[in-house]
Amino acid sequence: MISMRYISRVAAGYLVRKVTNGVPSQGFFGDTRFGSKEKALEHAIEYRDKLLTSTQGELSIQSKNIRNITGIVGVSWHCRPNPRGAGLFIHYFRAQAPVGEPGKSPSKTWSVQRYGLLTAYEQAYRWRNLMAKGMKSEEKDIHERFTLFLQQYIKQMELRDQREPELREALTLMTLDPNTPRNILANVHSLTRRLRDPGREVITPSIKTELGNLKAGLTKKGSAAIDRTNEAKTSKVSKERKELTV
Repeated sequence: MISMRYISRVAAGYLVRKVTNGVPSQGFFGDTRFGSKEKALEHAIEYRDKLLTSTQGELSIQSKNIRNITGIVGVSWHCRPNPRGAGLFIHYFRAQAPVGEPGKSPSKTWSVQRYGLLTAYEQAYRWRNLMAKGMKSEEKDIHERFTLFLQQYIKQMELRDQREPELREALTLMTLDPNTPRNILANVHSLTRRLRDPGREVITPSIKTELGNLKAGLTKKGSAAIDRTNEAKTSKVSKERKELTV
């Protein structure tokens, strides 16, 4: 029996359609163009088989999104002021399942203040992976994705906007947590080096040259001042000696 997977019979031909990583691929094979309904179906099947071979191992759902800083499609990160109080923030990860029935797309959130930065991310990742793929997540894969997220997280801290104290506190608490893996701690240490010494990257070669010239100028002026002081002292001593001689 011929498999009609991804092949649909439409008016005057066959339509092949398959979605890979959220992007549809399709081809139409008309009865008139290929001479008969049977020939059109043969070409549709051939096209379908080549399409399956070229996309083998890929998911139908979107698994990549360069605009999503979490590194996971379906998981978003949020940190915004809490309208209920000054200085308070709503900080969480939100995971959304793939769209199922019309109007139904379940989602869950994990508070960073409650679970911690790493644990909240991990829970969101595991839930999304289970809902989208029906499979459990490997810890190694979670840590790799989290490291990529940390790079974007640090960039948000470098903006030094009103969220910075909240972002810094969440990161600090994670580093103090004895359950945080060593490789994550090492990555945090490397990524936050700029934040601990922001002036190191701000001082450009041209500014260094100007500072060097300024330092040299101050040194030269200081030496000149010392020379004038010594000359004044010498003149005063000579005058006193002359008066005693007289």
